[in-house]
Amino acid sequence: FIVEFNGVPHLDRPETVSFQIKLIEGNNNIEIHCSSCPSDSDSEVTTQGIEDEFGFQGFTLAGRNADVFDLTSDAVLFVPQAVGVNETDSLALVALYDSTDGANWTNSTNWLVGTIDTWFGVTLIDSRVTQLNLGINNLVGSLPPELADLSNLTTLELNNNLLTGAIPVELGNLSSLLTLRLEANQLTGSVPTELGNLSSLTQLQLQGNNLSGLIPVEVGNLTDLTILRLEANQLSGPIPAEIGNLSNLTYLDFISNQLTDTIPSTLGNLSNLTYLGFSVNQFEGCLL
Repeated sequence: FIVEFNGVPHLDRPETVSFQIKLIEGNNNIEIHCSSCPSDSDSEVTTQGIEDEFGFQGFTLAGRNADVFDLTSDAVLFVPQAVGVNETDSLALVALYDSTDGANWTNSTNWLVGTIDTWFGVTLIDSRVTQLNLGINNLVGSLPPELADLSNLTTLELNNNLLTGAIPVELGNLSSLLTLRLEANQLTGSVPTELGNLSSLTQLQLQGNNLSGLIPVEVGNLTDLTILRLEANQLSGPIPAEIGNLSNLTYLDFISNQLTDTIPSTLGNLSNLTYLGFSVNQFEGCLL
């Protein structure tokens, strides 16, 4: 669970000992005392200096005593923050780590133990998370809705993992998003209509999942899209005519779905296309 000390979130994890904390006023230090350590010493104390706002590394403890701010778990590992890192962003990243078995990622360098600006796959600008690149990294589990709290995110790449469950509708709140890559996972459910709110999006890659249902007409709102890849899913129904509004598209792929009806004539408006894939569907009529 998350422990807040002086308003700063930390992650409580079962690894070593329980302890107590107090802030030593006036000298910018924290004293950390064990309350149930496997140690013979009653006096050993660990003091960790703070440089910047709680931007210190994780550490373990030894000793006893102190009766201030008692934590009754078996251990603690701090989730440190770089100077001024948005607290909501840090909690969203921890939610992703916990939801996708972060301990067994291929690369989890510095996650939960280093400052957030050193976490593998995370890019910060002006103390906000702007890019999250964790493709091909053995993420196993579901996408947490807390990802939508990364409100400055421009790139979300979680492709080629083992993600399951539905695409959170909350991702439609990421108004700064330019690239969304969730391809080559095991995602199920429908394509959320809320993704049509991502007006700045240039790449939407959802291919190679188990998505079903209709292609939302709201996709036609994404007028900055250059790449739209929906192939190798179980999508059904017609191609929305509104996709003909996406005049910047260069790559459009519907191959290997269960799409029906006629191919909309509005796709003829897509003058910038260099690739268009229709095969292995159930279309009717003529291609005009």
